[in-house]
Amino acid sequence: MPLWLGRLAVGIVASGALGGVAYRARSIDGHGLAAGTCIGTAVYVGVGWRGFLCLATFFVVGTVATRVGRAEKAAHGARTVRHVLANGAVPACSAVAALLFPTHVEALAAAFAGALAAATADTLSSEIGQVYGGRPYLLSTFRRVPVGDDGGVTVLGTLAGLGGAGAIAIVAMSLDVATPVGVVVLAGAAGNLADSALGATLERRGAMSNAGVNLACTLAGAALAALLSVAVSTP
Repeated sequence: MPLWLGRLAVGIVASGALGGVAYRARSIDGHGLAAGTCIGTAVYVGVGWRGFLCLATFFVVGTVATRVGRAEKAAHGARTVRHVLANGAVPACSAVAALLFPTHVEALAAAFAGALAAATADTLSSEIGQVYGGRPYLLSTFRRVPVGDDGGVTVLGTLAGLGGAGAIAIVAMSLDVATPVGVVVLAGAAGNLADSALGATLERRGAMSNAGVNLACTLAGAALAALLSVAVSTP
């Protein structure tokens, strides 16, 4: 039996179970559950159980972050298919590409980890920053803006984002998914910065949706991680 076929069966079960937990906790809606199951399965097929654990780390960290100080901020609705795809499409595509193009597996695995690091950094910087970071600054002008405004950044939120990227990097290194740690952390931080920059400009003008900004965040993280991986591995 081909390796990918065995992974497919396990991936469907594992992703469905993880998504079911999120659905029961009302973190995602029905369509989000379906999309999340597809993404998790693609990750499992592409990079195996080790990569799936990296994805699960993002899920756990993100879920905890959105529930921190829930009583102190507006209630969050369940994540829709748009939210799930915006954060998970790039990691899933990178994972599948790592299986399809084995000669480039190191760069593509780094892209997978970099995309997850960027998504985690964005989630933590936003959620922690809104609750505990105080009034944010708009990245494009450095003027104070109301909490929750697109493109607003706080010092505490930024540090939380770095911590989130670091968590993904450490898990990825420990499971031998992607190394070195610095590459993944830097990619995650860059993706988060790109998210804030786009939020402060295009999203504020209505030229880009929040989902589009999140997708760009993970794309930036994946691209930088892949490039840095190639750079550090070149003699």
